[in-house]
Amino acid sequence: MSEATAAKRILVIDDEQDVIEIVRALLSTKGHEVITAAGGEEGLALAESERPDLIITDLMMPRVSGLEVIKQLKKNARLRTTPIVVISALGDEKRPPDFWVKSLGVEDYVPKPFDPLDFIGRIEYLFRRNSYVSSQVSDFDSARRRPATPASDLETQIPFDAADASPSMVVRTFVESWNKQDFPAEYHCLGEEMLGQLSMREYVSRRRTAFVNDKGFARRHEMLSVDEEKISLNIAKVGITRRDTTNNQSKERKEVYSLKKTNRGWKIVSYRAVKEPTS
Repeated sequence: MSEATAAKRILVIDDEQDVIEIVRALLSTKGHEVITAAGGEEGLALAESERPDLIITDLMMPRVSGLEVIKQLKKNARLRTTPIVVISALGDEKRPPDFWVKSLGVEDYVPKPFDPLDFIGRIEYLFRRNSYVSSQVSDFDSARRRPATPASDLETQIPFDAADASPSMVVRTFVESWNKQDFPAEYHCLGEEMLGQLSMREYVSRRRTAFVNDKGFARRHEMLSVDEEKISLNIAKVGITRRDTTNNQSKERKEVYSLKKTNRGWKIVSYRAVKEPTS
């Protein structure tokens, strides 16, 4: 994972051209490719043909509303896990953004008018949070080589002693869970800053999809060493050297993880790759 967010393809759906231009300009400053639609009907067609990494939509639009757009996206097998951010003037102080996020089943709700810096910060945070989670859906049952953990067991399964694990042990578990497809363990390593509203069931489902799409059986992740571990009260910093091997080709890199202490143990709240000095 690089320190900067990789450029993404983003679909913006809004019937107000001024809003479209503002959002386009903000997203372009981060290098993202922006596709726009002036209404819900056009937006749904573009979502199907362009397969964006993120969809930003207004709610109140003529003919096909944002509510209908979200409903249709959730019903589409190819698009139902595409992250959605709503920007809308619909709302009031008695119903904060979290209410709309949960009610609509979207990643975020940004009330209009919005602060430009706050808006772009939310979008970048969303991409960082989801950078290791596949947002694409595919039929991978035929490629699955291990039986899935029953969905009913996922919410209660605690695959390692998370409460007593040290920060470096949490990082090791997170890095190496890929090798055994132990995605419940991976989930327990992450704080809410990384998970957002994702339940364990949804997280594990997405990670299994990513495992197959990325040819996970040909890849291996290893934490070679702990280069630094600093703990100050409820905050920890862990620097590591890791090795990723794909088809017998290995590459080493350094990463730094930030963790916080919770009543459920140490949780990863962010991580970044460390750029090697150029000679």
